[in-house]
Amino acid sequence: MRRIREVESGFGRALLWIGGFLVATLVVVIPLGILNSNLIWGEANQYGRVPIPGHKVIHLPAGDVGVNVAAALPGRGNETPELLLPTLTLTMKAKGGQEAPSVSEDIGYSTNANDEYVDTQRRVWKLEVPEEGDYLAILQGDFNGHGVNAQAWFGREPSPLHGWTIVLVAMAIVLVVGAIWLAIRALRRRRRPPPPTGFEGTEFGDGPRTAAELEREREGAM
Repeated sequence: MRRIREVESGFGRALLWIGGFLVATLVVVIPLGILNSNLIWGEANQYGRVPIPGHKVIHLPAGDVGVNVAAALPGRGNETPELLLPTLTLTMKAKGGQEAPSVSEDIGYSTNANDEYVDTQRRVWKLEVPEEGDYLAILQGDFNGHGVNAQAWFGREPSPLHGWTIVLVAMAIVLVVGAIWLAIRALRRRRRPPPPTGFEGTEFGDGPRTAAELEREREGAM
């Protein structure tokens, strides 16, 4: 009977630990999702998009602006494939006496593109815009054989976490915090003074009894 109770107690503790872990993960996922949303991060196409090849006037803010190339890849599966890039050229022109944004190559990795017309994107250039204003973007290149609906996206760096990655990061945070908490708890237990090894006798004058004797008496009562 005692062994059965120990198994049931251990199983119950395991369920409590798993339940607590899931609840803690959910608590972490909520603020992590907010921090990972577009409220904090930008969109890769928030300033506009230009077909490849093509040209268009785009209003850009001062500072760094990322330019991603996006396209739909026929026959693409669930995994994100590498978006192969043909020879592309981006030219930025300013109106009047404005200084044109500088263009520098900044090749990144391929990611999913949550858009109606394309499904894969890849960072290709970075712009340094001297002042806010309207600029003419000219894209040259042939995307035949690489994808369809090819276009250049102008915007800020998108959020770094996507889909289930947010949950996995939340689980990792909970595990790290939980390990630190358990370590602190173990250190506190070590610093506590050890419990007494014997107990004073009863009112009938039995004398001191050890913890082992008390344990044998309990087992005999069972």
